[in-house]
Amino acid sequence: MDTESRPDARTHFVSRSLVAWLVAGPLALLPSLAAQAPAPPPPIPVPQEWSGHMVVPEGVQPGLTADRFVLRVFELSTDHEIAELVRALRSGGQVALRDAMFRLKAKGWIQIGKLAGTEIGVIRIADLPDGRRRLRLFSDRPLRLYDRSEPVGSMAHPFAFLELIVDATGADGTGSLIAAASLAFDEEGLHIDNAKTPVIQVNEVTCDRPPARPAAP
Repeated sequence: MDTESRPDARTHFVSRSLVAWLVAGPLALLPSLAAQAPAPPPPIPVPQEWSGHMVVPEGVQPGLTADRFVLRVFELSTDHEIAELVRALRSGGQVALRDAMFRLKAKGWIQIGKLAGTEIGVIRIADLPDGRRRLRLFSDRPLRLYDRSEPVGSMAHPFAFLELIVDATGADGTGSLIAAASLAFDEEGLHIDNAKTPVIQVNEVTCDRPPARPAAP
């Protein structure tokens, strides 16, 4: 998320800034009427390929699928798509959100170990002020990790959430994965609940198209 703290296996986390970032754009923030409004950031280039290593939680034995993943991004979710998903979750809860996500065109896919790739319908990428690049994705189904079974709690937690961040070189990145998540809004913002499944920490993250470096003066 946008905060520095990371959830553990016993907690959920709340983020108002995540919602603002996901719907950032003309549908979320009206353009300034000032004469010197800031120029929009350059578009994020696609396609991109991200990869990384999932840190096996203590006490969990990996199966035959290994612990590395590859994520290929072909398109990015639009402001309009994100705004529609937010409206669906607010008005109809997880059932309406999942129905809306099912109708989206796949933006990419992720393959974990030797398991078959899973199409991903919601992907956003942003270049941060400090030169790093951040990717966030939501899956309309839980992500299998070390075997072919669904994660514990998948019925009540039918989504997955992954955040990855790389430095200005596109390497030395980290991240977090919630393989089975539930989503809900309340007066504090967006809840992403990981049930009793461990939050998987990710390291060795790379991106094949790192942020563009500012031109020399």
